[in-house]
Amino acid sequence: METGSTSAGNKVTLKYGFDKQTKLQLKSLLEEIDGNQQSSYQIMASECKLRHIKFSYDKEYKILSFTGKVEKKEVQTNTPGKYVTHYLFECYDITPNSEDNDGMPEIWERGPRDARTILNLLSKNFTELDIEKITTYQICPRDD
Repeated sequence: METGSTSAGNKVTLKYGFDKQTKLQLKSLLEEIDGNQQSSYQIMASECKLRHIKFSYDKEYKILSFTGKVEKKEVQTNTPGKYVTHYLFECYDITPNSEDNDGMPEIWERGPRDARTILNLLSKNFTELDIEKITTYQICPRDD
């Protein structure tokens, strides 16, 4: 994995070029969401004590830099015996002036619809995404 960092004032931008194995895993998860493939993964968040990225209110904006590590877990719905798959994305919150920007990786947990958008962009080698919560989420590649 290629890494590098640049610093401009208070903004730190992390760049990652995903290796072939990571790209294959991202593609595999994307295909699985589309219903083309089934596989099992260990749950990343339960094995490590990473913080979760949360959006407190609508119109909140973050810039997330993804490491390429993605895991999945089954989450029980309100209906007993029914589960839905959630995806755990390891990333850095690189939002300028963010209080959470401590240089430690965090986990952003999303359902299949948002995960499909994120995996699609990550598989195209976009590693930094602008995320804005407007009732749902608007997820876009970064414009540099």
